[in-house]
Amino acid sequence: MKTPARVALVNRMIPDYRIDYILKLFDKFNKDGIEMVSFYGRQEGDPLKMQAAVFRKIKCLQLPINIGGMSERIVFMPFLFYSLRRWKPSIIITEDISAMPNCITVMMYSLIFRVPYLIHGLGKIPNRKSSWLKSLLYYPIKVFRENCSGFICYSEQAKKYYSETYKKECCVAYNSVYKKHSLSEKKEIVKLIKTRYSNNEKCKIVYLGRLSPQKKVDLILKAVAKLKRKYNISAVIIGSGKIKSDLENIAENLNITDRVAFTGEIYSKEDKSKILNNCQLGVLPGLGGLAIQEMLWHALPVITSSADGTEIDMVKNASSGIYIKNMTLNALVKSIDSFIKMTRVQKKEMSINGLNIVIQKYNINNMINILVSFTERKAGVR
Repeated sequence: MKTPARVALVNRMIPDYRIDYILKLFDKFNKDGIEMVSFYGRQEGDPLKMQAAVFRKIKCLQLPINIGGMSERIVFMPFLFYSLRRWKPSIIITEDISAMPNCITVMMYSLIFRVPYLIHGLGKIPNRKSSWLKSLLYYPIKVFRENCSGFICYSEQAKKYYSETYKKECCVAYNSVYKKHSLSEKKEIVKLIKTRYSNNEKCKIVYLGRLSPQKKVDLILKAVAKLKRKYNISAVIIGSGKIKSDLENIAENLNITDRVAFTGEIYSKEDKSKILNNCQLGVLPGLGGLAIQEMLWHALPVITSSADGTEIDMVKNASSGIYIKNMTLNALVKSIDSFIKMTRVQKKEMSINGLNIVIQKYNINNMINILVSFTERKAGVR
């Protein structure tokens, strides 16, 4: 009897928003007669959900480190090689350099046992300088990427970088956390678009994500303070983080506490949707990209800057918002002002453009189908 093909995912950690994606990925491979496991070191997701057989926790060592002003953790899984050897995968999907040094373990295993591996990554993020750590690890990164069998890219921007730099075959599995709209969901969103801009002078802004210095959330507060005398403007800040109290102090000093609401982290998609559906504009001044897809799923136009590369596809090229190349307070104020001054027709057009890019490309259904098809072909089972 022929042994079924096996896929191993290697992640340094699994955040809560990725659990459902991995479970759906497991189901998709399983339907095609392929076994899959997800090896990880650090757990951030719901422990109950992660009891599923697909998840395999490996003991890890964690080292706090500051990279480009961001507090990160190097997560090293010393028993990864042993775990791979026991599982005997037909192909491995690993994170890009954010998984260092585990990705080097994957490469060594691949070279010794002649097992192909694919790199799932963002490529080179536009307008972002290389960190000191990336510069230090230039040659290990180069060798790691050169020895892979292909790249699974989060965006067209990533595909352009990987294909031109490493001359490897690439696919674009558009980075997503939300599924494709059902017909009823699409009808509700389209209905919402028609009423969202009934009061053209009102603008409720929403921010979604971690509260850290790299996210530049303070610019939203300062922009609201500058525009409050001119417009009926307010903001909802969804998320938690180490600078939450600092942001609350800024709001108080700017005398805009009556116009800004800090909700903290919201895990329920239903509760989050209620807030997003009651807003007119999404603003993401700093790093991060998944929140863009979440906002566009709700047909919210987005003002953003250099995030993780996906903003080029979803906002700039799709005309679903305003892309600011160099994010400053003045640039943000000008962009919000320009958006408010748009006609209802222009705002609705932006909303529809955002909805369409999610329906056509940036949804989890599409992401999984493309990733599975590419992986199966590279593993020689399709």
